[in-house]
Amino acid sequence: MGVPVWSIAVVIIAVWPWLNDILFTPTYHVHKTGAVVITGASSGIGLDAALTLDSLGFTVFPGVRKEADAKSLKEMSPSLRPILIDTTDSQSCERAAKEVESFLLESGQGLVGVVNNAGISRRIPMELENIDAVSQMMDVNVVGVFRSTLPFLPLLREHKGRIVSTGSVAGLIATAGSATYSASKFAVEGITDSLRLEMAPFGVSVSIVEPAYVKSKIASKQVGANAPILKSPAGDNAKALYVDFLSKQDKKRIKAEEKASTTSASTTPAIVHALTSPKPKTRYIVANYFGLPAWILGWVHYALPDRVEDTLVTLISSR
Repeated sequence: MGVPVWSIAVVIIAVWPWLNDILFTPTYHVHKTGAVVITGASSGIGLDAALTLDSLGFTVFPGVRKEADAKSLKEMSPSLRPILIDTTDSQSCERAAKEVESFLLESGQGLVGVVNNAGISRRIPMELENIDAVSQMMDVNVVGVFRSTLPFLPLLREHKGRIVSTGSVAGLIATAGSATYSASKFAVEGITDSLRLEMAPFGVSVSIVEPAYVKSKIASKQVGANAPILKSPAGDNAKALYVDFLSKQDKKRIKAEEKASTTSASTTPAIVHALTSPKPKTRYIVANYFGLPAWILGWVHYALPDRVEDTLVTLISSR
């Protein structure tokens, strides 16, 4: 009597994580100390990661755009070394890289990692979108990753450091109203996948953290008086088509924020693991989506047909 197919499938599922770890997951050099650069570190995910890595003994360069934010960070922890870096300005990123390089030469430390966290959010139906706002988001969320990574690549290669970018589950599953934001985060997925292959020969790990809803200012900046619809160039007829959608959207975002994971309980452990584990993951799906673990969305995306995915995501977001 042959072995049942289902039992073979169970064995494969059970041993797959072990086989994947042994056969396909490379081991990277682990730095116990060194420098870490984090963009978008004035608040939220970036700030929490900066403070945690600082407490672990790393020399953290939290990137901010304002002197006031730099001063605030120094008050939180004198050992932090804030740098002014605007990811929409190539010269700003290059100056920051030179500042970090000078410190490394003086201190004898190496560059442990670069965390590309700077980003903005935007949710509005495509028909109501403002093209200038679309260009701005792509400049910050996509081109910004290039600007804040390129100047540091020589240092990362030299010291076998790590690159970690903040993506989003919106880069896995696009929902109604997320065409612009999801486009930018899908792009970050592509950048990460390509850069991971390019950096592998140099011993540089590349990972992406894909949070769902996390308590931060990024969502609150897009509701109420800051709602994108207020600057939409669309005509009244087009806007009338989405009145019901827009009225529910703000309520959904507020509800999702209320159920969101705290920053330190979700994204920071993933960032720390990506920077310090001998076997960092390529992807970290973290936080929750309307109260459900975000990894469920990853499973839905990879395992189910698009139409089924659409139905499930719609149901979950309507809870």
